Amino acid sequence: MSENKLVGGLAIEAVCYLPNLVQLFLQHNKISFLPQKIGKLKSLKVLKLNDNLLERLPNEIGELTALIELQLQENHLRQLPSSIGKLKKLRSLYLEFNLLREIPASVVNMTGMHLLFLHNNKLEEIPDVLKESNFLKQLLRVSLDENPLPK
Repeated sequence: MSENKLVGGLAIEAVCYLPNLVQLFLQHNKISFLPQKIGKLKSLKVLKLNDNLLERLPNEIGELTALIELQLQENHLRQLPSSIGKLKKLRSLYLEFNLLREIPASVVNMTGMHLLFLHNNKLEEIPDVLKESNFLKQLLRVSLDENPLPK
């Protein structure tokens, strides 16, 4: 469903009734919100929403507990719901080119995380979660470039 000029979130609501769906590619559209029903996709492992118009995510994103890759780069996200910390199997989180000023502390619960991309956001300090030694030990790559961090 990539590059179809989908608008809003209602255009993808029907997909939320496919409980065995494993991958959902919605990048390069004009999606401005996700329906709460997105949480019904319990088998989803890969969700690509990059290059859309998302400003926020529903709390139900935390119900996608099988998710291992979440691509949210190039949106308008200003914050993430704390429920994102429930994604314990998530290995790759792409958040670059958004408007994030902070990362929820619950991210430390993502015990499978290996890749965390946060470059080109509005982070003014290194997120506390990145100061947690156990969380840091599991990461293979972190990107914080092009944020207004103090030098």
